[in-house]
Amino acid sequence: MSPNPTALRHLIPHEDVDDHRSVSCVEYDLCLDSALRHRWKSWSCGRCALFAIAREMREAEIAAECALRPFA
Repeated sequence: MSPNPTALRHLIPHEDVDDHRSVSCVEYDLCLDSALRHRWKSWSCGRCALFAIAREMREAEIAAECALRPFA
């Protein structure tokens, strides 16, 4: 799988960055470099297969943490 950043027409609000990018992805720096080289105003990882995998892993981690919490 190779990274696939996508140009966006508008800036992403700071609070929505996690919905569009995976800053912990091993390819994030490569995608950021590509966005800068193309002079994109903003960009998203949304169409990248690596982003989908990272999102699934985050959701699984959250579910596991919730399962370990004691009931109040």
